Parts: sequence; structure tokens; C-alpha cells
Amino acid sequence: MSNGFAREVMQRIAIRTQFPPMVWVYRAVYEGAIWLCVRRLKKVKGVRSIYLRRGLASGRALYGLSDIDLMVMVEEDPTGRTEAAVRYHYALLRQRVPMLAEGELALYTAEQFRTLFRYSPFYRYRFEQGRGRWRRLFGEDVFAGIPSAESDLRSLATQELLPAWRHLSQEFCPGDRRPAYLRRYVAYKAVAEAARAAMISAGAEPRLLREEAIMRVGEVFCGLGDTLAEVQRWSRALDGAEPIPMEDVVRLFRRLAEHAFSAAEPGISARRRLHIRAVSKESVEVLISKGAVAELEAACAAAEEVEREVLVRD
Repeated sequence: MSNGFAREVMQRIAIRTQFPPMVWVYRAVYEGAIWLCVRRLKKVKGVRSIYLRRGLASGRALYGLSDIDLMVMVEEDPTGRTEAAVRYHYALLRQRVPMLAEGELALYTAEQFRTLFRYSPFYRYRFEQGRGRWRRLFGEDVFAGIPSAESDLRSLATQELLPAWRHLSQEFCPGDRRPAYLRRYVAYKAVAEAARAAMISAGAEPRLLREEAIMRVGEVFCGLGDTLAEVQRWSRALDGAEPIPMEDVVRLFRRLAEHAFSAAEPGISARRRLHIRAVSKESVEVLISKGAVAELEAACAAAEEVEREVLVRD
């Protein structure tokens, strides 16, 4: 039996048994995995803080599908050895902890964290949400000394729409062969993010959870159709034989995005906003050196099939 097939079987069992006493077992497994990660990573010299982010931190996990999203703060190290050590141990942990997703480790120095919070609306929104929801697992408070952006949360509510749109469009690619329950899961989260943005832009509590938003959005915005009810059901039943109404889900996402953008930024349509925008070299060089940018440009120029370099840090 291949690892991929075994993982799929275990996930199908898990999503059908999200109730006591099985959910208590899953929670214990996840907590044990988190403990193992903290135990190893905090021993790396230079690690100052470890946080648990997103669904698990807010208690809204779907065991079996939810990832363990970690944020690690490290000391400034011009040699880069500290960050390299953390990534090395994270890679080793991934061999034992399947809930650690590849590429999902958020790793910053204190200066990088402060710079992103100050200059990036997207990260300011995500970090400010994290101030009240992330769970500190080890070390110092990363938010100490950083002014609150609570008053900005309503105006920043649309910041999660672009990554949600990117994930949604990737999941619904015609050639995607991933199981339908995974595609429903990603689609549900994307639509829920759009519902939250629409609700907050319309005046709801800025720290509204996306799970609450998608259940209430039909009361605020009329005419969202039967697709909303179907997506809402996916929070309770991801597995099934019925086909996924891909076009309808995309249409629902875009309608919610239109509501969010029209309230937050009148006159700018979702079509204009839902695209991957170019980032200036100055913004990129906050995170990586000028020399690294030059090397990337040279490598892309030397490759015949690459027209432009793309840098993504999620």
C-alpha cells in the first residue's frame, strides 16, 4: 500500500468521524505532534518564540485535513545559520509528523516581523488577527512593543481574498487529480474567507471567524443562491459522490468578493482586484538581499521558458 493511498484512506475515515470519542483521539494525536515539534525546535540555538497559527489555534480544526501551522521567531543572524537550522529540523519533523505541510513554516526575525507588520497591509491584517488567536507555545511575546492595528481591521478585511482566490483557482484546475474531499475543503475555506471579508466590510465584528461568517452571510446578502447552502454543508460532510459545482462555487466567491470590495474600496471591481500583482524590488529586498534578487533575475533570464520571475511568500 503506497503512502499516498494510506493517507487518503486515513483522511476519509477522519472526516467521517469528527465526533466524540474519536475526535478526542484526533485532538490528542495533534497535541502530541505539536509537543514534539516544540520540543525539537526550541532546542535550536537562536529560536526566540514558537506560535501555533490559524485553525488549530482558534479551535476550528478539521482533524485529518488541518495542518499544523507554525510561526517561529529567531534572532538576527547575518550568516543565516539559525534559519537554516530551523528549516532543517522542520524538514526532519515532517518525516514523522504528516500534519506539517511543506512550505507552511512562517519563519521571521524580529526585524522582519516588525517590517512586514508596518509596511504590508496583508501581513498587518494577518498578524493582527493572530494577536488575539495564535497560541504561544514557547518563548517571548512577538507582539510586545508592536502597536495594535485593531482600528485597521475593517479596512483591511479584503486582504485575504487574493490568496483565497489563488488557492480556489488552483484547486479547480481541469487536470487536478486530488480527491474531491480535498477540493471541497479548500473551496469551503476560500468561500468562507470571502464571506468573512464581505461581512466585516458591511459592518460585522472585525474578528469574526470565517466559519461563523459563512453561516450568517446569507442573512446579510440576498440572492446568493443554493450554492451557498451546499458549501455550508461541506463543513459537516466533505466526502460524497455528487459532483462539485465548480463554476457555481467560483461565481459565489466572486459575488462575495464584489460585496467586500464595493464596501471597502468603492469603484474597484473584484475583477480588477483578484489578480497577482507585481511586487517592487524594494519590497522584495526587505526579505531577501539585493544579491539574491540579482541572482534570481539572472537565472530567469538564462532560462528560455521563463519570461518573468515570480516570488511568493505566504
